[in-house]
Amino acid sequence: MTKYFQFFLSLCSFLIGAPLLAAVTDPAKLPPGFDPSDKQLPADNSRFMSEFMYMLFILGCLIGLMMFLSWFVRRMMQTKVKQLNESSNIKITESRTLGPKSILHLIEVNGTEILVSETPAGVTLLAKFKTGKSFEEILDK
Repeated sequence: MTKYFQFFLSLCSFLIGAPLLAAVTDPAKLPPGFDPSDKQLPADNSRFMSEFMYMLFILGCLIGLMMFLSWFVRRMMQTKVKQLNESSNIKITESRTLGPKSILHLIEVNGTEILVSETPAGVTLLAKFKTGKSFEEILDK
């Protein structure tokens, strides 16, 4: 994920920096009344401030767009998983994270519930029981 973000930032800096660099190196694109041999800066910084504010506005829009797209993709993926879970014979009823690398999954397959654990070492079957029984009934066995 960070590689893609770094690529995106470098692409944006290239797209923004290239026109600015061309404006500085090409004398025809310099503002009127600006002499490159003159060592004094012009007293009017209004153009600089307006371009700077425009750049900040565009940057804010890009960051907002990236945040919206990440939220939208995450939301679409959750909806897709729910749709697949409802139409399939194998349903993931519940999942619980026990630690950084261990998860319990309760899976329903054709009226039978299966409790499995997922760890870096693999997937282990913990329990198998019929659907419809309460948890207390299962614990009494």
